[in-house]
Amino acid sequence: MTVRGPQRRREESWIGKTLDQRYKILEVFHETATHTVFVAQHLRLRKQVAIKIIQPEYASDGEIAARFAREATAGAQFDHPNVVGIIDCGRLGDGRTYLVTELVRGPSLREFLATHGRLHWSLACDIGAQLSEALIAAHAVGIVHRDVNPDHLLVEVRDDGSYWIKLTSFGISRMTGNALVDPAHELGSTLTRQGHVLGTAGYMSPEQSIGEEAEEAADAYALGVILWEAISGERLWAAATIEDALARQLHEESPPLAPFDDGPVPEVLQTVIRQLLARHPGERPRLLDPVSTTLRKLAHGSDFEESLVTQSPEQSSPLPLQNRYGGLPFEPERGGTVVVDNFSFPMPVAAQPGSSSLGAILKQLVDVLKAVWRSATVGTRVVLVLISAAPLILILLLLVLRGGDGPSEPSEAVAKSEATQPTAEPEKPPEAPPEPPPDPSAPKPEYPDELKSAVGLLLGGTSSDKEREAGAAKINGYTPAENVPAYIRAGAQMVTDGECSAKQEALKALRSLDDTRVLPLLQALDKSGRQGCTVKKKKVDCLGCLREDLARTVGRFEAMVELKK
Repeated sequence: MTVRGPQRRREESWIGKTLDQRYKILEVFHETATHTVFVAQHLRLRKQVAIKIIQPEYASDGEIAARFAREATAGAQFDHPNVVGIIDCGRLGDGRTYLVTELVRGPSLREFLATHGRLHWSLACDIGAQLSEALIAAHAVGIVHRDVNPDHLLVEVRDDGSYWIKLTSFGISRMTGNALVDPAHELGSTLTRQGHVLGTAGYMSPEQSIGEEAEEAADAYALGVILWEAISGERLWAAATIEDALARQLHEESPPLAPFDDGPVPEVLQTVIRQLLARHPGERPRLLDPVSTTLRKLAHGSDFEESLVTQSPEQSSPLPLQNRYGGLPFEPERGGTVVVDNFSFPMPVAAQPGSSSLGAILKQLVDVLKAVWRSATVGTRVVLVLISAAPLILILLLLVLRGGDGPSEPSEAVAKSEATQPTAEPEKPPEAPPEPPPDPSAPKPEYPDELKSAVGLLLGGTSSDKEREAGAAKINGYTPAENVPAYIRAGAQMVTDGECSAKQEALKALRSLDDTRVLPLLQALDKSGRQGCTVKKKKVDCLGCLREDLARTVGRFEAMVELKK
């Protein structure tokens, strides 16, 4: 939107001014009816940022101010490389709210599609995988976005020609559980009462369109719409009103995706999209991580053979909601495991024949306790802790009271009896049996024993740079190299290789292995200084060419570790 006239002159008057003694306004970046986005220089950090300021005529609008506050609060709950980072927020002298975020100069995904047309399915899979990983991170802290659409996805083109997606605009997000935010306090009844429709027509799930509470499945639905539109180059549920869009969603199926010059869209991808677009939220994949893994493998060219995709075992009793699209590749409402291209995706367990009922009950009990803890207030949590600790406190009190009486003296008769008994000679310890010869069929250790200390230095999160380099050098010099696991070799190469491009190849190898045991090393490298190398007497970043790839890999592995707990 381009603003002209008095308002344009008013916004340009900000240029050159310093906001809150920290941010020097450089230029007008973007304008809408409700706010203006400026490019500013952070005077202390010496980096450019984006500053969003509410327009004066909306300064007294409680809903707009609430959305600003919600966006700032949601962004402060978590960090992810595919989410626009929140840096700061505050109020101007006239009472208006401003929000400081990282600066992303790329176009929105809608603008990108309008310029480039339909995207090849492999590129759409890469974009969809990045979006799903961002949503996984948000859902992990109890945040449901509720307004995922192409206008709220920013596209950056990196130096290697690849595309980086940034999710933004958490202004109407729903925060529960781990987010520890009271929605009624932050947004007021206007944005929280049931029956009030929030979102964008055509991207809202059917349940969200009729005013029901949006859960994680609503974000999954929006992901399905975006994937279909990116691959087709067309709007899926184009309509003039929310009611018209909802009518199409409820009575029409998503059309099949047209083939490309190099072949059709893979059936496994079309099945994923159909399941994400299921009308009932219970029929969509409950966790986006299996979807993310599938999209990532499709984007990188992995083959999916139908023989490697298996349906989950049937339940003993019929399900109230059956998936219309079969078991390829997910059956979210059934127990068991779905295997896709040698990847095992755990699904919700539901009393399978032959399974341990006690184990299932304990697992459900743990899930319930976790949910109660996440949704409890601070006061309730204190009460729960005291109740849990009560048995331990009682035991300690009993021990203290009994210990105060002191040890009782043995009776005289007992003492005399013990004195008259002959002293028995100590028995000789039995001779140790001879060690058996090594069993040639026994499993070999993961890596040679002589590399144990070197691997500890390489993967230790507290190792210094020199210790890590020493461990990596010993690993690289070990022969035969095939006795060293691939993830350890690739990690050592990342540390010792001098060229950044060689480090990039090692990082690609680690991503393809999907072995989270290397996560401590990647986290340490991600936190390393930006001036660790010297080139022509200048301090430069040793990992400059792969910082974004490294952060993205760390975020992915951290999500994998969290979901395995």
